[in-house]
Amino acid sequence: MTADRAALVAGILANPDDDTPRLVAADWFEENGDSARAEFIRVQVNRARLPPTDPQQPELAARELHLLKEHAERWMGAHFAFKKCRFRRGFIEYVHLHLTHFLHHRRELLALEPVRDISLTGWMRATASLVSRVAGCEELRNIETLRFHHQGPHKHPRGECAILLDSPHLTGLKKLHFSMISVTTEERRRIERSPAFARVRELTLPYLDTFPHQPGEWFQDGVPKGALANVRALRVGGYGLQAALGERLAGMSFWKKLEALHAPIAWSQTEALDALRTRLPRTLRSLHITGSESNALNAAGAVPAFFARVAELPLTDLSMQHIDLHAETLTALLSGAPRLQRFALTAFRRNGQESAAEVARVVAATPAVRDASDVQLAVGCILRGDTAEALFGGHLRNVARFDVLGTGLSDEACEALGHAEWPALHALRVTGYGVARTALRALFASPACRNIVSLRYSGSFQGMDPFGPACATALAKLPHLSSVRLDTSSVSAASRKALAHVPWLHVANANNEYWGDDDPNVCAPVDDELKHADQGA
Repeated sequence: MTADRAALVAGILANPDDDTPRLVAADWFEENGDSARAEFIRVQVNRARLPPTDPQQPELAARELHLLKEHAERWMGAHFAFKKCRFRRGFIEYVHLHLTHFLHHRRELLALEPVRDISLTGWMRATASLVSRVAGCEELRNIETLRFHHQGPHKHPRGECAILLDSPHLTGLKKLHFSMISVTTEERRRIERSPAFARVRELTLPYLDTFPHQPGEWFQDGVPKGALANVRALRVGGYGLQAALGERLAGMSFWKKLEALHAPIAWSQTEALDALRTRLPRTLRSLHITGSESNALNAAGAVPAFFARVAELPLTDLSMQHIDLHAETLTALLSGAPRLQRFALTAFRRNGQESAAEVARVVAATPAVRDASDVQLAVGCILRGDTAEALFGGHLRNVARFDVLGTGLSDEACEALGHAEWPALHALRVTGYGVARTALRALFASPACRNIVSLRYSGSFQGMDPFGPACATALAKLPHLSSVRLDTSSVSAASRKALAHVPWLHVANANNEYWGDDDPNVCAPVDDELKHADQGA
């Protein structure tokens, strides 16, 4: 490491949203013999500047993944704490590391890379003394996103996390994410009063574990001055937005300025759904709601009224997971919705294949998804015949990322998808159980797939290799293909050989252990390859 590099990284940290210091650093890397890193910086910067539908995206994304496969081990090996990280705009900005590692190595990390997003683990055994020392680190001023890592049942961050939130050095903090914490009543109150809760623009409000303490509920004792005043994006963790918590949050000053809300909803509790419906702020642009398969029908009367209100909002991003939607309700929702950039629907239907297919046909027919570049559709059916033709030949035109892992493809659907006029498509996730190899081969050889960079396929063919060498060869001919994940029961040696040139190739089966989305042998360390738990609290 040189003083020059440290100075360049400091310049990036001082102006993290400006591309100029990054491109200056790229020139420095090139002048000092690392032309690969220089090219990688320029590629990622260019990708970030372009919309997902830009024709240059496939080529840039492919080059990005090839460079990472060849050089990421060296770049990440610059320090052991970079083992779990993510590259953004050419540099490591996210790291997952232990509290003690941050304490002892923060200066080295921040001299090597402009880290500004950290997920801290080790809370189960963290002492107040250790956390106080971390809270005293001046380098925390560079951290914009702070994540408290949840390590499993009853291994949540404990009350010591309040010490860190009180740090006077978290002056640049913009995003704060928890999943679940275990605190006492007084520790909860201390967190509510923390400077972080008054400062951040994006917050994941954690679920409060009642074991072994009984901490009460968020803000049940009143709202401290300034709490959540700057929040514009709110995620509610745990079991969701219950009626009482929803009422308290909706009564706070930030609520009327809220732009993004991500929350589980207890669909069985009509009062919770009605309470949220009457309080949804008109400023929302992003709404992600999650129900439950087990209770989806219990509040059936409240669901249409809720979505009638949602249809009035100026949303560009709508995600509905584990929700029981009738075609009529979805039609009313999407007919009133503006043009969406992102649309995700996981609908659990209990009335069979035909009802689920109706939901898919509604999506196909609505102009609301015409501009959507990111579409996820899991409606628990197999797309066939007219439904597949309607979906792939309907209003969808700008799809760059298409995920139908929860919606099966038939032979007819493969053919219809192959005829789709989707020039921007470069990330595809599909499910096909029992699909003929000839249908898959024709799909991968079709114009619709010519720009695919990333593919995930889930399915089987009567316990056999779902591809076969001929199909794998057709897939391997795609000019930009750089990441393939196959969730199948078996893939033959011949198929593996045909795909051996793909930089990021992973086959998941009983003989192949998969130890998480941070596995550097499986997933490229970039945000848009996947969304893992540490980054999507």
